Amino acid sequence: MKIGGHFHTKEKKEDRQTPERKKAREVVARVHERIASRKFDFAHQISRQLVDRFGTIVFEDLKIKNMHKNHHLAKNIVDVAWNLFITIAETRAKEAGSRLILVNPGNTSWQCFQM
Repeated sequence: MKIGGHFHTKEKKEDRQTPERKKAREVVARVHERIASRKFDFAHQISRQLVDRFGTIVFEDLKIKNMHKNHHLAKNIVDVAWNLFITIAETRAKEAGSRLILVNPGNTSWQCFQM
């Protein structure tokens, strides 16, 4: 769902308490709530599929908090919700008796390429 730019425009200080502004903030809050719900639901569905399909799941142990400092990647990392997905997958793997391994990300792309 696209959020209209007019909801996010800066307004004069005296205009911030108007009923229209309150309604606009509620609309934006609902949109953000729906987006968060979809991310959470998607993470649950994919993690369930991975746990059901594989006995061992391997992820790179990325330092996501450090990656947020990179202004080129930060928005995309937050949008994808990597940390949420890995946390849910860990929980699902424990419940199902599967193994979830976090490996050092150094040279993992090169190692996979050589296989």
